Parts: sequence; structure tokens; C-alpha cells
Amino acid sequence: MAIYKTREKLKAESHINIPVLGSQLQNLYTTSSAVEKRKYKGVFQRRETGEEDFNREWIDYENGFGSLRKEFWLGNSKLYIITDQGRYELMVMIEDFKNNTAFARYKSFKIGDVFSNYKLSIEGYSGTAGNSLRRNNNRPFTTKDRHNTKFTDNKCEIYEEGPWWLHAMCFGANLNGKYLKEKSVYYGGIYWYDWQKSYKVTLQRQR
Repeated sequence: MAIYKTREKLKAESHINIPVLGSQLQNLYTTSSAVEKRKYKGVFQRRETGEEDFNREWIDYENGFGSLRKEFWLGNSKLYIITDQGRYELMVMIEDFKNNTAFARYKSFKIGDVFSNYKLSIEGYSGTAGNSLRRNNNRPFTTKDRHNTKFTDNKCEIYEEGPWWLHAMCFGANLNGKYLKEKSVYYGGIYWYDWQKSYKVTLQRQR
């Protein structure tokens, strides 16, 4: 998952300094292999091999975890600071175990502050994956130790095995779900519902 903002073309791999809390700087790993090369891409989530545990607690998602060159989550507190500075777009690129690929792009992407529980705000979908994230729009972030979403279906505890901006009916998308090594008949994996029309499928890669 990546965020974009209009900028001059960058080298293939670089670092962009993002102002954090005034004088401090947060180094954000980026790459220019974006769909639109006149914009820079700041990747805030990557999953490719399943080596990193994503079923973590609130503090981990707030501060970030993992390796920027492998699998990681940048951190909700950083996402709030970055997206609060201007207008950003969101790009989600996904791949299944048959090497089918799809993408979803949102013209506006913003994360709320800690008092909103890092609420997700998106609009302006285009792409080939389907607009699954619309169901997670305006939802607070939820982790296994901080339940900010009150489920209306008790089966949701089974369906959702990863922190996300969860829908009350556990519907839409969750790219932080359990990384299964192959297509599964079980719930709880990574899914983008409008593309696969199922909760029982794990996507192979998300960038």
C-alpha cells in the first residue's frame, strides 16, 4: 500500500524526509516504480512472504514495525502526520496465488489522529480490484487489544485475524489478515472482497 503526492521524478530508490513534529524528521523509504512516475510513492505497508507477524497490538501499529525493505507497517501515528500535511492518494496493488494482479486507487486518502482512533477517510476510487475499501471508510482502527469496532456478527472474530479499519459486519477488505501459504478454505486470511468475492482466500502480495 502506498501514498502519492505530486512531486518531481525521483531515482529508482530513495528516501524522502517527512517533517514530523516540527523540527524532527522521519525517514520514509520510497521507490519510483509507481504507476505514475511523475509522482513519488511512499510505501506504508508491504506483505510478500508472511515472515512478519501482522496480528499485533495497538502500540505496534501506532509506532510501526518490520523491515522497510521486507515486510512492514509504517505506523498509524506517522500516517496521520504525513496525510495531515496535504492531499494524498492511495494505491493498493494485490496479487493472488495464480499470479493474477489488480489495483485500487483512491484520489483522497487521510488518517485521523489518535483521538479518532486513526480513522480512515478515502474517496475517489478507480482500478481493477473493486472498491472494497468503501466499506471500511470512516472506520476507526481496531487491534486485538483495542476493539474500536463493535461487530454485529459474532463470526467476525473468526473472519478477521488482523488489525484494520474493520467494518461492523466484517466486510470489505483486510490486508493485515493472517498470511496463509496457499489458497485456503478457512477464514481469517488477507482479502479484498470485491476482487475475489470470498473471505476464504489469501492474497499473495500487497504493495
